[in-house]
Amino acid sequence: MSKRLIDDQGRLTDEGRRRWETPREQPPPTPSSGPCIQDLVIEDIRERTRLGIERYGTVLRPHNGRDALRDAYEEAMDLVIYLRQVIAEFGDTEGLQVRLRGWCEHCGQESTPAPVMDNG
Repeated sequence: MSKRLIDDQGRLTDEGRRRWETPREQPPPTPSSGPCIQDLVIEDIRERTRLGIERYGTVLRPHNGRDALRDAYEEAMDLVIYLRQVIAEFGDTEGLQVRLRGWCEHCGQESTPAPVMDNG
């Protein structure tokens, strides 16, 4: 039986904190038949470009009157907040895998997540 990583209020337990704060070496990636991640990112960027043109009438260009560093920082903070929400909601990897499978099914993609290694 694994120890709880998240308490009932969504906060890290002592064990959860220990696991998050303990540096771990990662194994090198192993070959798989999955899609090329870089290609997926390129597709995402193309979609963001299309969305930007639809919303703002232009692509993102330098010297556009916005503070890019502030925008990037605010986006990074949003990312951290969303990641912390995931930690609070799915403190264990099994719960996260279930959620990811549901999301993949919703998107109409096959869900074959790689096995999760328990480094704790």
